[in-house]
Amino acid sequence: MAKQSQSTYDNLADHIRQVNLYRATASLLHWDEQTVMPCGGGAVAFRARQIAQLASLIHQKSMGSQMGDWLAACEMDRDLSADPLCESAVNLRE
Repeated sequence: MAKQSQSTYDNLADHIRQVNLYRATASLLHWDEQTVMPCGGGAVAFRARQIAQLASLIHQKSMGSQMGDWLAACEMDRDLSADPLCESAVNLRE
């Protein structure tokens, strides 16, 4: 695998891991809101703003042009998908 290809793939994978971390954090906030957080008061409004902020960040990071550029570059690189069962090929298909 060419060094540039690996670097692009690594950037894409790191970016996706970061987005997934934000998603997991949002899920935890939702769970806490439904199971632990008291009803009413300013806490509910603040939690709603927290969740909305994370949702906006997740959307921006998921739909950003940089992600599309990385995906396009990786999909065009035959080294990353030469073996259809290798980790990079499976990840790019998913």
